[in-house]
Amino acid sequence: MAKPLPAPVSAAVLLLQVCLADQGEVRPRGMFGGYGFYLDDKIFGLWLYDGLFLKVDAQTKARFADAGFSPFDYTNDKGTLVTMPYYRIPMDQQAPDTLAPWVRLAVDAAKRSPSKARKR
Repeated sequence: MAKPLPAPVSAAVLLLQVCLADQGEVRPRGMFGGYGFYLDDKIFGLWLYDGLFLKVDAQTKARFADAGFSPFDYTNDKGTLVTMPYYRIPMDQQAPDTLAPWVRLAVDAAKRSPSKARKR
């Protein structure tokens, strides 16, 4: 039996599903203390640190940055700042009509991203 999702993650899945209703089913997977959001086996978003992050690539990064969204970065064990290809989406941008274009950009970036072989 699958463990129930935390309420904020469950709400995010529903919101993302509304934004992508015509494209398929959004599936959450637990990962490094948060959740990844997948569409057609491509990760396009994260729920980490009580926030929603959406995937960017070279074609979309500037649009997210120009909108004032913050990149997901952290300091690794060696003290180096690592920036991941995800940007935090502020709460005031998380209404379905406002969020949908950003989610579609994230899904497009995920589709352009090369697939990685899964470890078994």
